[in-house]
Amino acid sequence: MTSLDFDRLLQVLDAHLRTGRADLCASALDRLPDTSFERAQLLPLAVICRRAGLFTRGLKLLSSLVRPDKKRWLEPASTREIAEYAALLTRNGSLNEALTLLEPLTSDQVPEVELFRAFAWMAKWDYERAVAALRRYMQEPLEDYASLVAQVNLSSALIATGQFSEALQIISPVVEITRKQRQVRLYANSLELRGQIHLFSGRWQQSEEDLEASSRQLERERTNDQLYAEKWRAILQAFRTQDVEPIERFRPQAVQRGHWETVRDLDRHSLQIRFDEERFRYLIYGTPHHAFRERVVQRLGRELPIGGFRYNGEGKPWLDLTTGEIHESGAVGLANPSALKVTAALLTDFYRPLRLGVLFAELFPNDHFDVFSSANRVHQTLSRARAWLKEHGLPFSVAAQNGEYRLQAQPIFAFEVPLHRTPAEDLIWNRLMRSFLGAEFGADEACRVLEISRPTYLRWAEKARAQGRLKKRFQGRGTRYRLAG
Repeated sequence: MTSLDFDRLLQVLDAHLRTGRADLCASALDRLPDTSFERAQLLPLAVICRRAGLFTRGLKLLSSLVRPDKKRWLEPASTREIAEYAALLTRNGSLNEALTLLEPLTSDQVPEVELFRAFAWMAKWDYERAVAALRRYMQEPLEDYASLVAQVNLSSALIATGQFSEALQIISPVVEITRKQRQVRLYANSLELRGQIHLFSGRWQQSEEDLEASSRQLERERTNDQLYAEKWRAILQAFRTQDVEPIERFRPQAVQRGHWETVRDLDRHSLQIRFDEERFRYLIYGTPHHAFRERVVQRLGRELPIGGFRYNGEGKPWLDLTTGEIHESGAVGLANPSALKVTAALLTDFYRPLRLGVLFAELFPNDHFDVFSSANRVHQTLSRARAWLKEHGLPFSVAAQNGEYRLQAQPIFAFEVPLHRTPAEDLIWNRLMRSFLGAEFGADEACRVLEISRPTYLRWAEKARAQGRLKKRFQGRGTRYRLAG
């Protein structure tokens, strides 16, 4: 694509995004093959993809630069390309990998790096770190629109950390600027944020006015922004009347729309009005983010619970996710590692199904996400888990829809979920320790104990040897193993 045509394309795409029409942006991009772009055009196009929510497409554009397998380009990835790739990983759910890529970068190299860090910390509900990153970002010389975006995000993070006065000082001028400039989306966002500040400061009428105004700006769209405004109106009513009924009435709408973080936050605010021990434990055990848990117990004046949580109810057969033991009819069996790994991953979050990037990070915590191959690795693991579950007739399964994965369990089966999860690799190690500590064993013996295939065990064994946890003698079928230490 010529430079002139590309510049025109960027102008059109940017205009769509500024008016909140990401759908038109996606349609325009769908008509263009990725191979039509030059190297220098990949980064600005990836930025558009991130802003439009087209994360997979953006990762594909930059993957050959940041994680090159077969080198298509001679030059290595620039710091800006690495930073943008990390931002896309954040939106994909690969938060730890994104933060690792961003860690060595500085704002001198990439002015947006602190903004990208803030987005990753916000996705982890770690708003204290997000505030610090956003403060650093706002010290950079920013264009007007970027400055408005930064102020909106800083206000949101300050609200989350209870710094309402400063948040109000920042967001109030933004409300007026975006109104005058007809920045519809940012105007609605800033009204909603100011409504939150008034809510938590006990200014009910002002909160209601701002939230209603925000909702009116977005009433023609069924977007997450519109849902946020309605969410806060329900919370406002609940706090105003000290009755959780408005929250309970709105909750099914958030569930139907699949906005799981809204559902989680509704439960958090419901507990502040009317404490319920079961909902409290469900929220704590069913949320993977430590910072969120700490915020909940601090606001409620509680302590983190101890022990496990019986997900799906008591008084029935269950799978212990700490030991991998299946307790049924007085007997104890052992779950297949693939099935256990998948089940434990999917039960890190009771609220939202896991996106591909999140599930990959849970299943392969030490590996990079590859937009071209990681999906296949996840599907292979899911296939092995599903086959084992079907073979043993266990009453739960893995459901996949729109690129997201969720555990589906019948009401006759439960799971003992710990607050702090044991990595699946450690479960394999612990099981071998119980059977072969101080003794040599062959691959076939290990497979019988672990109930896994020989190729699966051999992959694990090679990784364990590289980590110094497993010793090996001989080759082929005569290979013998011994646990190190």
